[in-house]
Amino acid sequence: MKNDYDLVIVGGGHAGAHLLNTLHRKKYTGSVALISDENVAPYHRPPLSKECLTPDTLKVKPLLLGGVHQNENINIMLDTRVTGGSSAEKTLTLSNGNTLSYHNLVIATGSSPRALDVPGARLQGVLSLKTLEDAKLIRNQLESMHDLVLVGGGFINLELAFSLSAPGRNITILERCDRILQRAVSPEISTYLSNKAREAGIHILTGEQVEQLQGHEGAVSGVTTLSGKQFPANCVIVAVGSEPELTLAKTLGLDCNNGLRINKDLQVAPGIYAMGDCVSFPGPDEQNHMRLESVQNATDQAEYIASSLLGESQSGYQAVPWFWSIQGSNRLQMTGLWRPGLAAVVCENIDPAASGFSFYHYDGKQLVSVESLNSPGEHLLARKMLAAGYSPEIDSVKAGFACVKSDFEEQLAVSQ
Repeated sequence: MKNDYDLVIVGGGHAGAHLLNTLHRKKYTGSVALISDENVAPYHRPPLSKECLTPDTLKVKPLLLGGVHQNENINIMLDTRVTGGSSAEKTLTLSNGNTLSYHNLVIATGSSPRALDVPGARLQGVLSLKTLEDAKLIRNQLESMHDLVLVGGGFINLELAFSLSAPGRNITILERCDRILQRAVSPEISTYLSNKAREAGIHILTGEQVEQLQGHEGAVSGVTTLSGKQFPANCVIVAVGSEPELTLAKTLGLDCNNGLRINKDLQVAPGIYAMGDCVSFPGPDEQNHMRLESVQNATDQAEYIASSLLGESQSGYQAVPWFWSIQGSNRLQMTGLWRPGLAAVVCENIDPAASGFSFYHYDGKQLVSVESLNSPGEHLLARKMLAAGYSPEIDSVKAGFACVKSDFEEQLAVSQ
């Protein structure tokens, strides 16, 4: 077995896989090892909360390009963990006892679901969702899943609620905040999606914090909240946020604060890069760091690091964040970062209760983010506008999508 590599990538999620694909596509000639603690090759994860939970056969879409597996310079190590290492000596110790040395290291260890710290949290039938194995555990519960309680009102549990909705199945979402998706989306979007979930027969209770889980013969049987409410449950799925996976980073003595802190070139130190859900990177002002969990962020950062490893000139990582979530028949697409205090503007001629509309969020006259529901054209336009630093006039937004698009195209023509 080869033990000396030009590049070692730790992590088999979207970031690590996309970096490997990009280097392969761009004819990188160095030797590469990708280390993943899962026993299957990298795969698309968004379907885990949707298509993978339908009664059909469980299938996942591979992430790696076909030619990657035939590339003699690439070694993919599955079911393998990094148990130690030295950044000074540029070595990693693996769970199989081997030691690797590297010239460049990329840390893409992702994040892990935050555990529910209450009595009963380890009962049988208390699940979370991150991996294919997690999805299989949920699927195995489908036939007996009569009373399902989803703890946490974020994207994963909302997607799960729609995916698992079925006749005879009682689904309840418990959210400790005042509204679902409170940290991620505007009140307008929260209200819209809450209404759609309730129309689908999904019960949503906000301002409810879990106190304990009840069990019977080792399996979960119910949930009690601090307010004293009790809910029968023979399956509980917990999605109350995530924690960056920093075991390797801390082992190597790297700077960790709400993620592995990296600079604008996505480096921790010379020869060590990091990307994806596990990192905290400089925001647009290059002062405040932020941690984003999205496929787009993972793949964009992978593209940047690939260019750096190939010696291509770059001026610092900058990307307009965007994200999507499919909840039943509703497709939410967001670009930019929403925050409290922004002014929301919706197109004047579109009924917010109907399918297909967007909210444009402003800080004064500056467009900061756009949330689009069932309106992919507006989402794509919003990404282009934010990337160009363009803020449409509020009156233009109120006049409708066609007016915004026309004004933006006219501005582009003038600037060229």
